[in-house]
Amino acid sequence: MGHMTLKTFMNLIDQVEGNIEFISLAFRGEPMHCRDINSMLANTFGKFVNLKLDTNASVLYEERAHAILQSGVKPLVFSADAVEEPLYSQLRVNGSLEKILEFRAVLINSRNAIFASQDHDPGFRGQSTGRTRP
Repeated sequence: MGHMTLKTFMNLIDQVEGNIEFISLAFRGEPMHCRDINSMLANTFGKFVNLKLDTNASVLYEERAHAILQSGVKPLVFSADAVEEPLYSQLRVNGSLEKILEFRAVLINSRNAIFASQDHDPGFRGQSTGRTRP
């Protein structure tokens, strides 16, 4: 789909801040492929009521987990083609359901570490709908 530069992203954020309440980083493409996503997330903190992020979790790791959690992303949507093997591998060529489940565990552990001593509830419960694509 293409990548947006940090400069362009921040220009857009500056234009819409105070005029809209909700930003969604999703649609066509994987937001986590953007090399500046951590900075983008950090620079949206506190500017919107909700900052939605959709990811297929194929390129996530601990540093990004912390960036997601500390930015106030809510809701965080994992888009998985299936929740069981071998269907997942059939639908997502070269994909790894195991890798996505490992990241989910990293995200939950990071959430617990970051928010353990705070009264803040970031709202992430690590739940799955169990739904698959037809």
